Amino acid sequence: MRRRQVAGLGEELTWVDAGPGTVCFDRAGGFRCLVNLGDAPVDLSEAAEILLSSVALPPAGAGASAGCPLVPPCG
Repeated sequence: MRRRQVAGLGEELTWVDAGPGTVCFDRAGGFRCLVNLGDAPVDLSEAAEILLSSVALPPAGAGASAGCPLVPPCG
């Protein structure tokens, strides 16, 4: 996965405030890494695609905003 998804993005990253309990950064090419260290799920935009999760994901459309995926807490 790593070679296909992040190859050629360069080394620069931009920290993003995604709310309490999260660590989030953006890289070139529309790549975003969001880690939810909090106790509650975090809504993503409708265009988001979750590439890797350490826990089972909730059903599609279960987000507070209809159709938005959720990032569950790490556990």
